Amino acid sequence: MKKVFLLLASALMGVAAFAGNTWELTDDKEVVVAYNPDGKNWQAGNKEVVTDAMTDATSTLAANWKPALGESITFTISGIPSHSGKFQFALIDESPEADWYTEMAKGVYIFKDVVAGEKFELSGKLKIDNVSKSREGHDVELLNPAIVLGFAPAEDAGLEAPEAFILTNASYGAIFEEAEDIPEGTLVVEAASEKQDSEGHYKYEKKSEVENNAALAASAKENYYINFQLDGKADCAISTLMLCIADNSPQTYREEWWNELVPFAPIATNIAKDQSLKGNYALQLKQGSSPVEGNNTDLRYVLLILTDEEVPSVKIADFNIKFVSITEQIENGFSLPNLSVEEVSNVAFENGVIYSSSIVVYNQAGQVVATASDEFAINTLKAGIYFAKTAEGSISFVVK
Repeated sequence: MKKVFLLLASALMGVAAFAGNTWELTDDKEVVVAYNPDGKNWQAGNKEVVTDAMTDATSTLAANWKPALGESITFTISGIPSHSGKFQFALIDESPEADWYTEMAKGVYIFKDVVAGEKFELSGKLKIDNVSKSREGHDVELLNPAIVLGFAPAEDAGLEAPEAFILTNASYGAIFEEAEDIPEGTLVVEAASEKQDSEGHYKYEKKSEVENNAALAASAKENYYINFQLDGKADCAISTLMLCIADNSPQTYREEWWNELVPFAPIATNIAKDQSLKGNYALQLKQGSSPVEGNNTDLRYVLLILTDEEVPSVKIADFNIKFVSITEQIENGFSLPNLSVEEVSNVAFENGVIYSSSIVVYNQAGQVVATASDEFAINTLKAGIYFAKTAEGSISFVVK
């Protein structure tokens, strides 16, 4: 998933292409988007979507209105696409002072695979977290927000000079929401674009820059450990808290713009509301995680939170994540995530064997690695962090 939306970020058009291309809903309910050969996708912007949403929310759109941190636009669109591929959109600023293209909701894209000729619907919230940028030493306010719509063709499309992307039976809309009154130090984790996982958990996701970026990146080597501290208390129960650490630099992989140095790893499971997340952890960098020669390694962390109940967003009070070092061995005071065997909801476990009529085992990336009925011996797995779903509940464990 991350590889997809970061690819969009890398492929977004330049000044000339974007400035001369807008999309709108025509009288016969069509949206037409021209092809952008530089980005190898279809892409265009629309300011009226944002201003209409503001006007609906406030009755009048003040001439001096400026986007504010925490405000959001919830965008919906539906129709029948002319091509197969991935439908995407983002909230941007297109004022000249912003170099015509600056993300107002940094790195947040809503996307969905669609099939030519088949109707789809999608909706997603884009929250403003960037209202100024530094240009040539001066602070510049972002004053010209727009929704940019993109459509990336399917990999096997074989398109060299494609016709415009056309969405028929189209409709779209947007809802503006003012910023919530969030206490200082609280991290808000919004719902992920893919609402649920295969087990029915609701998904919430947040991507942020790693502090001490340059120093850590210079130390990154495969099989080393990245040591970090975590703290905070969530306002709802969390079934699984997962963390991914990735290199966001464009030179990392020649064909991918998102290199997972640590794939999504469960840090804790079955966290009660207001339970402390405090702990010092170490995660091992995977094979192939050494920086590519000449790149500008740009570390990011991604929180993935799974909940049993749907909430508008997960708020973690007094949140703090601090990346301390990358070392050959786990430092004193740090440890692997506390995922020793944990029995939940009467899961039957004895002498290294799980007993249940239905057993599904997942690795730390959330991939299914084994299924069984009646019984499953955990020593058949290679070393790593795992969790299993059974008919009675869930169990997490470390194989060493």
